[in-house]
Amino acid sequence: GKVRLLEAGAFDDIDAVLMIHHMGDETGSAVDWPDGTSLATNGLGFEFFGKPAHAAGDPYNGVNALNAVIQTFEGIDALRQHITMDARIHGIITHGGDAANVVPKYAACSFGIRASFSETAADLAAKVRHIAEGAALVTGCELKVTERDAPYADKRPSYVLGRKFHENMAAAGLDTHKMPKGRMMASTDLGNVSHRAPAVAGYFAISETPIPHHSQQVLDASGSEYGY
Repeated sequence: GKVRLLEAGAFDDIDAVLMIHHMGDETGSAVDWPDGTSLATNGLGFEFFGKPAHAAGDPYNGVNALNAVIQTFEGIDALRQHITMDARIHGIITHGGDAANVVPKYAACSFGIRASFSETAADLAAKVRHIAEGAALVTGCELKVTERDAPYADKRPSYVLGRKFHENMAAAGLDTHKMPKGRMMASTDLGNVSHRAPAVAGYFAISETPIPHHSQQVLDASGSEYGY
């Protein structure tokens, strides 16, 4: 959403941006480098098109699209040995075929590619794309590549805003001593905004104890009395 707002000029005359997010049992904001920075991310989808055939009686006339997906995952696993510690590549198979006795004519997968900086994430995404192209070549499949949404830039927090938010939360009597240190291993479109205007994320606790992010516990805590 924020990337489209940026492209539409919604942030052109904005002096500062504050985004609020729940954060388990933590309240406050980033106050010093590299706290509050986040990973840039690119999303890629791959669709492979093969040729169906009976898997037992006529397999030699088929082109297996699922094999191309599997080769893509194998190639990415080989790439992981040579990426930096901050980088992440994670994916799923979104379609693997229709019946076990039919050579899959269509298969698809989707990946998220992350790194500390936008340039690094884009370079890594290009390598992942090349792997998919190679998988299509060795299996004889056709390949369609889709960029999933706009890339998210790495977040560059305004620590001036962060300190002010942190101070005000402490002045309101909230516990601000549990904020995590270092780069957040996640991504947000606030990163794109932070390259255009001073921006920071402020966090409010919704639980008295630590809970995993993006979990059922977060959903439950969001509707709890403490969460409100």
